[in-house]
Amino acid sequence: MRLTDYPVIYKWSDPTLPLGPASGSVFTSFLSRLNGSIASPGLTHPIAICGSTDGTSVSGGFAGHCDWRLPTIVEWRTILLKPYPCGTIPCIDPVFGPTVASFYWSATTFAPGPSLAWGVAFFNGAVSLGNKNADYSVRAVRTGL
Repeated sequence: MRLTDYPVIYKWSDPTLPLGPASGSVFTSFLSRLNGSIASPGLTHPIAICGSTDGTSVSGGFAGHCDWRLPTIVEWRTILLKPYPCGTIPCIDPVFGPTVASFYWSATTFAPGPSLAWGVAFFNGAVSLGNKNADYSVRAVRTGL
C-alpha cells in the first residue's frame, strides 16, 4: 500500500450480492492487497499468493505479513480517546499515525441486523452502526488479540 492510497473508503458488503456477508471492497480489495492476494477473473475472492507452496515462508503481503484483518469493535474501543465526546479531533492518540476524522469499519456484524456492522467515529469518539453497503474508512490490524 502506498501513502497515496490514504484515505480511501470501502464497502463492507458487495451491493450486488445478498446483504450481510464480508464481500465488499474492504475484503476483496483493501485486505487482499495487504495480504498479498491477487484478483482472478471469474472468482469472487482473490487468490492468496503470500506464502510459499510448502508453507514454510512468507513471500509477500504488506510489511512481510499475510494476516491483516479489520479490528473488532472491542479492539477499536480500546484506542478511542475518552471521555465521549472527546475533546480533540480525531479522537485517537497520535501514536497510531494519521487518522481521518471519519467513521471506520470494524469486523463485527450487528447480530440482530446482519445488514449492519459496528464501527467507530473518530470525529467524536462514538461507537455506532453503519449500513454494510455504505462507503467508510478502514484500518487494518494483525492477528493476536
